Amino acid sequence: MRPITITKYAQGLRAPQGVWTDADDPNFQRCVFGGQEMLLVSVGDADLTYDLVFMSFKMAGFHSLEVAKESAQAFALKVLKLVTESAATLEPIQFSVERALDPSAPFPG
Repeated sequence: MRPITITKYAQGLRAPQGVWTDADDPNFQRCVFGGQEMLLVSVGDADLTYDLVFMSFKMAGFHSLEVAKESAQAFALKVLKLVTESAATLEPIQFSVERALDPSAPFPG
């Protein structure tokens, strides 16, 4: 295999990993895992919940910022595992029917 180098477009790999920015904003924060940006966003008006969004995957329904942040690294690792398995087999990622019907269901993996 040829050597792998980092292009100027892969700046996320040089960013601090697992460090939340916009920490004073209770509605929107960002973090980098594996060189990719993860978003933490609030949802709703009266009863706020929080969603994590990473590489077009979402884990929804956290009842506090702290719990969402505690789950972020494991979520990122599960997403990266799904993407790795998909690339290794060249098969599209398969989601369970239960997950599609209930986005708050536990993330696969």
